[in-house]
Amino acid sequence: MRKKALFLAALLFVTTFVSRVSALPRDDLYIGYYNCEMELIGEYYKDCWGGIYGWGSQSGDFKQEVAYPCSGIGDPSTNWFEWSGGSWHAVSGTPTGCALDLTETYYCYPSETGTHYVSCTGAVSDSGLLAGSHKHVVRRRCSDNGVDVDQWYVYNWSSGTWSAVSGPPSPGTPSVC
Repeated sequence: MRKKALFLAALLFVTTFVSRVSALPRDDLYIGYYNCEMELIGEYYKDCWGGIYGWGSQSGDFKQEVAYPCSGIGDPSTNWFEWSGGSWHAVSGTPTGCALDLTETYYCYPSETGTHYVSCTGAVSDSGLLAGSHKHVVRRRCSDNGVDVDQWYVYNWSSGTWSAVSGPPSPGTPSVC
Protein backbone atom coordinates (compact mmCIF):
# COMPACT_ATOMS: atom_id res chain seq x y z
CA MET A 1 0.00 0.00 0.00
CA ARG A 2 2.85 2.39 0.85
CA LYS A 3 4.46 1.80 -2.58
CA LYS A 4 1.16 2.56 -4.27
CA ALA A 5 0.74 5.86 -2.34
CA LEU A 6 4.35 6.86 -3.10
CA PHE A 7 3.85 6.06 -6.79
CA LEU A 8 0.62 8.13 -6.93
CA ALA A 9 2.31 11.05 -5.14
CA ALA A 10 5.24 10.91 -7.58
CA LEU A 11 2.86 10.72 -10.55
CA LEU A 12 0.86 13.70 -9.25
CA PHE A 13 4.08 15.71 -8.75
CA VAL A 14 5.41 14.91 -12.21
CA THR A 15 2.17 15.71 -14.02
CA THR A 16 1.74 18.95 -12.06
CA PHE A 17 5.35 20.03 -12.66
CA VAL A 18 5.46 19.03 -16.33
CA SER A 19 2.19 20.79 -17.11
CA ARG A 20 3.68 24.07 -15.83
CA VAL A 21 6.91 23.82 -17.84
CA SER A 22 6.63 25.27 -21.32
CA ALA A 23 7.68 23.01 -24.14
CA LEU A 24 10.98 23.66 -25.85
CA PRO A 25 10.79 24.56 -29.54
CA ARG A 26 10.98 21.84 -32.21
CA ASP A 27 13.33 23.96 -34.33
CA ASP A 28 16.12 26.48 -34.04
CA LEU A 29 14.61 29.58 -35.63
CA TYR A 30 16.76 32.09 -37.49
CA ILE A 31 15.26 35.29 -38.95
CA GLY A 32 17.35 37.71 -41.01
CA TYR A 33 15.94 41.17 -41.80
CA TYR A 34 17.00 42.92 -45.03
CA ASN A 35 16.55 46.37 -46.57
CA CYS A 36 15.70 47.10 -50.22
CA GLU A 37 19.33 46.60 -51.28
CA MET A 38 19.23 43.12 -49.66
CA GLU A 39 21.72 44.19 -47.00
CA LEU A 40 21.35 42.35 -43.70
CA ILE A 41 20.16 44.93 -41.14
CA GLY A 42 19.18 42.71 -38.19
CA GLU A 43 18.90 39.14 -36.95
CA TYR A 44 16.82 37.16 -34.48
CA TYR A 45 17.72 33.65 -33.35
CA LYS A 46 15.92 31.33 -30.93
CA ASP A 47 17.74 28.08 -30.24
CA CYS A 48 16.40 24.65 -29.33
CA TRP A 49 17.00 25.28 -25.62
CA GLY A 50 14.99 28.51 -25.52
CA GLY A 51 17.93 30.93 -25.75
CA ILE A 52 17.28 34.11 -27.73
CA TYR A 53 19.80 36.31 -29.54
CA GLY A 54 19.20 39.35 -31.71
CA TRP A 55 20.82 42.49 -33.03
CA GLY A 56 19.93 45.39 -35.30
CA SER A 57 16.52 46.13 -36.76
CA GLN A 58 13.79 43.58 -36.10
CA SER A 59 11.94 44.69 -39.23
CA GLY A 60 12.83 45.52 -42.80
CA ASP A 61 11.67 45.24 -46.39
CA PHE A 62 12.35 41.48 -46.50
CA LYS A 63 12.90 38.72 -43.98
CA GLN A 64 14.30 35.23 -44.29
CA GLU A 65 13.10 32.57 -41.87
CA VAL A 66 15.16 29.39 -41.52
CA ALA A 67 14.06 26.56 -39.23
CA TYR A 68 16.69 23.96 -38.28
CA PRO A 69 15.24 20.77 -36.73
CA CYS A 70 16.36 20.37 -33.11
CA SER A 71 16.46 16.61 -33.64
CA GLY A 72 19.23 17.06 -36.19
CA ILE A 73 17.18 14.91 -38.55
CA GLY A 74 16.00 16.49 -41.77
CA ASP A 75 16.93 19.55 -43.75
CA PRO A 76 16.35 23.13 -42.65
CA SER A 77 13.39 24.92 -44.22
CA THR A 78 13.82 28.41 -45.64
CA ASN A 79 11.05 30.90 -46.39
CA TRP A 80 11.26 34.49 -47.63
CA PHE A 81 8.74 37.25 -46.91
CA GLU A 82 8.22 40.82 -48.15
CA TRP A 83 6.75 43.62 -46.02
CA SER A 84 3.75 45.17 -47.76
CA GLY A 85 3.38 48.10 -45.41
CA GLY A 86 0.86 46.27 -43.23
CA SER A 87 1.91 42.62 -43.03
CA TRP A 88 4.45 40.04 -44.21
CA HIS A 89 3.69 38.16 -47.44
CA ALA A 90 5.49 35.01 -48.58
CA VAL A 91 7.54 35.31 -51.79
CA SER A 92 8.85 32.48 -53.91
CA GLY A 93 12.60 32.18 -54.16
CA THR A 94 15.18 34.65 -52.91
CA PRO A 95 14.17 38.28 -53.54
CA THR A 96 16.52 40.52 -55.48
CA GLY A 97 15.45 43.74 -53.75
CA CYS A 98 12.61 46.20 -53.85
CA ALA A 99 10.94 47.37 -56.99
CA LEU A 100 11.58 51.11 -56.95
CA ASP A 101 10.66 54.13 -58.96
CA LEU A 102 13.33 56.79 -59.31
CA THR A 103 13.11 60.54 -59.80
CA GLU A 104 16.26 62.61 -60.31
CA THR A 105 15.61 66.34 -60.55
CA TYR A 106 18.51 68.51 -61.75
CA TYR A 107 18.99 72.17 -60.83
CA CYS A 108 21.09 75.10 -61.84
CA TYR A 109 20.05 76.23 -58.39
CA PRO A 110 17.47 77.54 -57.74
CA SER A 111 16.04 76.83 -61.21
CA GLU A 112 15.12 73.27 -62.23
CA THR A 113 16.89 72.21 -65.44
CA GLY A 114 15.55 68.69 -66.03
CA THR A 115 14.12 65.43 -64.70
CA HIS A 116 15.02 61.78 -65.18
CA TYR A 117 12.24 59.36 -64.13
CA VAL A 118 12.09 55.55 -64.07
CA SER A 119 8.66 54.12 -63.18
CA CYS A 120 7.90 50.91 -61.30
CA THR A 121 7.18 49.27 -64.65
CA GLY A 122 10.62 50.27 -65.96
CA ALA A 123 9.38 53.02 -68.29
CA VAL A 124 11.90 55.86 -68.57
CA SER A 125 11.13 59.48 -69.28
CA ASP A 126 13.54 62.38 -69.45
CA SER A 127 12.78 66.06 -69.79
CA GLY A 128 15.01 69.10 -70.03
CA LEU A 129 18.76 69.17 -69.37
CA LEU A 130 20.03 66.36 -67.13
CA ALA A 131 22.86 68.42 -65.69
CA GLY A 132 23.33 71.22 -63.21
CA SER A 133 24.95 72.25 -59.96
CA HIS A 134 22.60 70.18 -57.77
CA LYS A 135 20.35 67.16 -58.05
CA HIS A 136 17.65 65.73 -55.84
CA VAL A 137 17.19 61.93 -55.92
CA VAL A 138 14.02 60.29 -54.60
CA ARG A 139 13.44 56.53 -54.76
CA ARG A 140 10.07 55.12 -53.72
CA ARG A 141 9.14 51.50 -53.09
CA CYS A 142 6.52 50.34 -55.58
CA SER A 143 4.82 48.09 -53.00
CA ASP A 144 3.70 50.89 -50.65
CA ASN A 145 5.06 54.13 -52.20
CA GLY A 146 7.26 54.59 -49.12
CA VAL A 147 10.38 56.69 -49.58
CA ASP A 148 13.53 54.57 -49.70
CA VAL A 149 16.00 57.35 -50.54
CA ASP A 150 15.61 61.14 -50.40
CA GLN A 151 19.06 62.62 -51.00
CA TRP A 152 20.50 65.88 -52.34
CA TYR A 153 23.82 66.03 -54.23
CA VAL A 154 26.12 68.83 -55.30
CA TYR A 155 28.25 68.61 -58.43
CA ASN A 156 32.00 69.04 -58.03
CA TRP A 157 33.04 70.77 -61.26
CA SER A 158 36.77 70.11 -60.80
CA SER A 159 36.45 66.33 -60.28
CA GLY A 160 33.31 65.79 -62.35
CA THR A 161 31.59 63.83 -59.54
CA TRP A 162 28.45 64.15 -57.43
CA SER A 163 28.74 64.33 -53.63
CA ALA A 164 25.91 63.75 -51.17
CA VAL A 165 24.95 66.73 -48.99
CA SER A 166 22.68 66.96 -45.96
CA GLY A 167 19.84 68.81 -47.66
CA PRO A 168 18.83 71.30 -50.34
CA PRO A 169 20.94 74.40 -50.90
CA SER A 170 20.28 77.36 -48.62
CA PRO A 171 18.15 80.17 -50.04
CA GLY A 172 20.38 82.65 -51.80
CA THR A 173 22.97 80.02 -52.83
CA PRO A 174 24.65 81.46 -55.96
CA SER A 175 24.26 79.50 -59.16
CA VAL A 176 27.51 78.14 -60.56
CA CYS A 177 26.18 76.78 -63.86
